[in-house]
Amino acid sequence: MRLCASAMAMGLMSPGVASELHSYLGGLHATARSESTYSLALEYRRPFGDHLSGSFTWLNEGHLPSHHRDGQAIQLWWHTARVDRGPIFQVGLGPYRYFDTTVSSNAEGYANVHGWGLGASAAATWQIGARWLASLRINRVHVHNSFGSTGVVAGMGYRFESTSDDAAGAWTTSRAAAPGRWEIDAMLGAAVVNSFHSNADLARAIGLRVRMTDHLAGSLTYLSEGDVQRGRRTGFSPQIWLADNLTNRLSVGVGIGPHLAIRKFRESDGRSASAVSALISIAAAYAITPEWIGRLFWNRVETRYDRDSDVVMFALGYRF
Repeated sequence: MRLCASAMAMGLMSPGVASELHSYLGGLHATARSESTYSLALEYRRPFGDHLSGSFTWLNEGHLPSHHRDGQAIQLWWHTARVDRGPIFQVGLGPYRYFDTTVSSNAEGYANVHGWGLGASAAATWQIGARWLASLRINRVHVHNSFGSTGVVAGMGYRFESTSDDAAGAWTTSRAAAPGRWEIDAMLGAAVVNSFHSNADLARAIGLRVRMTDHLAGSLTYLSEGDVQRGRRTGFSPQIWLADNLTNRLSVGVGIGPHLAIRKFRESDGRSASAVSALISIAAAYAITPEWIGRLFWNRVETRYDRDSDVVMFALGYRF
């Protein structure tokens, strides 16, 4: 994982490199279980050489009868040279951090299991026009103490050229004259508990963000997940973000940090749950003006007491 993360960081620091966004959909077979389901994925990729690239993928392995598993994968890729016609062949390998909602004998009937695995992929990609890409891909996931899976998916991708290529003069000038590197965000969305019933409620948050470099930011968020199952969970989340500007207005990022609850769920036996969880987030941002920015967040709260949740929120931010 250290090698893959280092390669991604090197790619982000390389100026003028074309990043890509991909989405995939297909089928998945659980090894040794004779069970099949769907598979879907969202992927960010950035090259850092003629034949090497790095990717961050949020992979959903579908809904098997007793497993709802998804997670994040970081992969290092080797690929053949880019061609105008015909396929580009690629192979990728890297660590996979998974979250699995499984059947349990506890009072709720389910448990949230976390762990590490290995993801290996092979793909063929065709360029469609100047920036669009079509792909056919096989994903193989090996997980210790759980089932392995093989997924066959097809997808579409878009290659974003260097931000300087599509800059408008007026926008660049106004952006450079924008206020400081601080930003305040107001957020609204939904929190869904990772159970087989997917209980949900309104989520609200307010956040403060600071841009430290072009690709590194920090944030502090006060998050309320509403009232879902045995109590309301609210707390503060400091996060470190790795981000990339796809265009002069559009950017993506991934953030990680602790979630420190000041109000929290209760265990099934009435005991208070742990106050410290983890918050893993992906986000897309669009600069409406140099000062105002819209963001879409997908957050995963990872707990040690079977109350993982997905929190999807829209945000409106102001830079100052």
